[in-house]
Amino acid sequence: SVVIGDAPEKGIPVFRSKNDNEITQSYRLDGAMVFAERLQAGVSLPFVQRAISKTSLKEEGTGFGDLRGNLGYEILPEWDYSVWKPRGFLFLQLTVPTGKSIYESTSPLATDATGRGFYSAGTGLLLVKNWSSWDALVIPEIHHSFTRSFKITDETITISPRFGASLLMGAGYNVGDFRIGMRIAPNYNQPKHIHSTTNGDRDTASQLAWDTGLDFAYIFKDTMSATLAYTDQTVLGPVINTTLSRTFAFTLQKRWDQLSY
Repeated sequence: SVVIGDAPEKGIPVFRSKNDNEITQSYRLDGAMVFAERLQAGVSLPFVQRAISKTSLKEEGTGFGDLRGNLGYEILPEWDYSVWKPRGFLFLQLTVPTGKSIYESTSPLATDATGRGFYSAGTGLLLVKNWSSWDALVIPEIHHSFTRSFKITDETITISPRFGASLLMGAGYNVGDFRIGMRIAPNYNQPKHIHSTTNGDRDTASQLAWDTGLDFAYIFKDTMSATLAYTDQTVLGPVINTTLSRTFAFTLQKRWDQLSY
């Protein structure tokens, strides 16, 4: 993932100069298991490498990211084919701040900040529908991050992130074992409330970003698949109070129908 621009609280986004580079590489291991036929639980843990250079300053940092657990239940099973009825999954997510946040960073360019720094809980719905060679999906999601305090030198700040939401919408076309898909996803977070023992209270601006993505997937066999994904935050808007990045991701997935112990 490469940060290429910044969106202010007001006004148009500004692209960064060639001397201002910020690159993040993440290696993430996901695991999940199905219980009781329609219930699934999983966990995800990333390892993050960050590199930032600004004119004559260069810095790198590594560390674990935030641990995420999830629980999903198939509330709309597709027992019989329907032209309009989708297959639906209700999911819950819990994020644990195992990565160091920017508020705990000790490096000059904050390259050791590999997590958001807050406990977060969310819920959402995954709806999937297939028509012959075409497919579509919709994922509405809402989450809440919980208040946390940080000690910064002689100052203590208490941050309340409040609520956020996203809505992913995508469609794909399948040819044999190959799929090409497109997606868009607006991501919104409410303003944070910040209390400082030194500077009092203030609210930040809300955050809004749009992910536009292109996916290429291939099924090697029934139990293994690979996906190459490109995500760009500079295509759609408006964007408010956030960095803008372009991301390439490669995912390899292996499934076991039955585990032996």
